[in-house]
Amino acid sequence: VSLRLPSSRSALSPLFWAHPYFYGYCLSATRWLDFKMLVARNISVLLNQETILKHVSFSANPGCFTAIVGPNGCGKTTLLRSLTGEIAYDGKIWLNHKNIADLKPWQMAEMRAVLPQSVNLSFPFKVSEVVQIGLQTGRFGAQSDLVLQALAKVGLAHYADRFFHDLSGGEQQRVNLARVIAQVWFPIEHGVPRWLLLDEPVASLDVAYQLEVMQLAKAYASAGGGVIAVMHDLNLSAMYADFMTILCGGQILAFGTPAEVMTDEILSEAYKCDLRVNTIPEAQKTYLLPDRSKLETSFMTEKAEIAGIEPRG
Repeated sequence: VSLRLPSSRSALSPLFWAHPYFYGYCLSATRWLDFKMLVARNISVLLNQETILKHVSFSANPGCFTAIVGPNGCGKTTLLRSLTGEIAYDGKIWLNHKNIADLKPWQMAEMRAVLPQSVNLSFPFKVSEVVQIGLQTGRFGAQSDLVLQALAKVGLAHYADRFFHDLSGGEQQRVNLARVIAQVWFPIEHGVPRWLLLDEPVASLDVAYQLEVMQLAKAYASAGGGVIAVMHDLNLSAMYADFMTILCGGQILAFGTPAEVMTDEILSEAYKCDLRVNTIPEAQKTYLLPDRSKLETSFMTEKAEIAGIEPRG
């Protein structure tokens, strides 16, 4: 696999050695470091006799928001499902120093929570009951007050007694986000990070709620947890992600900070069309860009209590 390291990084640069992908990609050549992280090495996946992932090596650090982007069919969701242990794969994956192949489902559930693209519920659950499912899956099932707190984070505490099926698709998505947050409520517990693995977390959401969800994910990472999200929106990824991995054809095309990987050359190659970064549209064409500084101020003012997302221990 040809991985593009930014040309400005040298082996002597402290920034290079601190780069999360250095550890994942060079794991075979280095002794294991006392560093809590998620590492996947040489992952290949075959589905329906078709190779979806080809010898992919990937890693992510706690305290960081890592976005996985790329064109449709490139293997983004398949990589995420491999990291969660949901599907069979060749290779090795470690989460917080533990080979996930050796972990029982309840052990995985205590360390990470997963938001899939869609969740189908056959029974008429109330909104609070859906969140309670996540709470019971994690380590804090006895703390029933967390249900309303998790719903408050996504602005739906007043929907607690409504039936899940009566909500819009976007509202259901936000309830499911509250469910996974409740599962791994504390980003760090006794020095061990927890992880949010999100598959297209802003699909079906209006712009305001997209931004709110991204702020939530960023806040979780800033509090010391790890966040890995499959994303389609490159602008949102650039605004919120600390690191980005670009997949193309089942392999990693590039990784690094958004500024390092979101170049005209790399994006045009990945998406098979001419793309321009940081280019103002031609005259009289309208474009939209959220003011992140105001968003963050508003978010933290209105939801200071939201960072009930606080490290524990």
